[in-house]
Amino acid sequence: MERKGERLLFFPCLLSSDRSKTMTSQVYQFGWCLQCTREHHFFPPRYFHVLSLRLAFKFSLSKGNKELAEKLNRKCKFWSNGLQWFDGYGVKVLVEIIDESQCVLVMMSCEKGYSDNMVSLRRNVIGEVMSVYKESCPGLKVKALSIDPEELAYPVNTPRERTVYEVLDLLSAIKEGRPFLVSDKGHKEVKEILPDESLSDISNLSLLGGRDIKEVIEIPEEFNIVSANKLEPTIQKVKSDTNYIPTQISESDNDQQKDIDTHTCTINDKVQETHIANRLLDIRDLAVVLQELTSNQQFDYTDWHQLGLYLGLYERTLKAIEEDNRGKSKKCLMECISSWLKGEDGVRETRGGGSNWISLVAALDAMGEREVANDIRKKYL
Repeated sequence: MERKGERLLFFPCLLSSDRSKTMTSQVYQFGWCLQCTREHHFFPPRYFHVLSLRLAFKFSLSKGNKELAEKLNRKCKFWSNGLQWFDGYGVKVLVEIIDESQCVLVMMSCEKGYSDNMVSLRRNVIGEVMSVYKESCPGLKVKALSIDPEELAYPVNTPRERTVYEVLDLLSAIKEGRPFLVSDKGHKEVKEILPDESLSDISNLSLLGGRDIKEVIEIPEEFNIVSANKLEPTIQKVKSDTNYIPTQISESDNDQQKDIDTHTCTINDKVQETHIANRLLDIRDLAVVLQELTSNQQFDYTDWHQLGLYLGLYERTLKAIEEDNRGKSKKCLMECISSWLKGEDGVRETRGGGSNWISLVAALDAMGEREVANDIRKKYL
């Protein structure tokens, strides 16, 4: 396998060990799987070899820092059909080929207060699972499933024996504004199935793995995130519970409508804020980002190299920037942010999923640049 001039050697024959028995007592908070739907379809060994290599390279190992890579490598466990790692940002991930090679299982858990990191990382991991599937075995007939959070006891050998929900059904429920998902096993609130997920922006759900929502389900152009279906039951309930004279009913309805309008505006404002925070910035935003970083001389230009690492740029990229600009810190910072805005190297694997305000603030927080981070957070998050 080659990546930007580097040649990586991988020896799948070394993955012969069994899963550690200590792992059977571990607890997870999220479960997702890609399940073959035909009896004689299965994921070939090459699929797991390619997938495990990519996951280890992108998420469990440090980019360009050999010493840190060795430390993290000790925290990444491999066995014959799976791997597990802790990303250093509060999230533990397990990926395993199960059910006689008919299923790819992804399970995650996070430390308290790090659920946002888990959602961001699972978007990227699911994206890799789907990407390798399309490259290695696109002829397989598969469907994506989300495992009920109450049935995540590990190991999961056969997901079909657990309560699972088709991702397509979940997306349809969210699109149509239905708070409950109805299945042959009963009904359950969508928010209980995806407790850490923001359901206000369907196009940014982690279950999509970074794919365009239109590739998965049909979304009409006029689709509004705030569905009228969510508001109608509230109006009907108010009317049925009202026992005043006609004039009072009219006034009550008007007040209720005002409350609903206000509530709708509030939801729309929050959706807009979420959109701004998650929106990927591009090279056209270079001046704005530099202004936010350097206004009032808050950010030290000489820290550009460290910022670049936290933003997901590789060491070789940063060294090239330094050599090209002969150590001129201001110019180096500009080129560093430019590379970030272009989504180079591992930018998409950082918290936030790419070059947006979320990932920039996370990088600044990690560096201890609290003042700059808080100023940006107040304006954009």
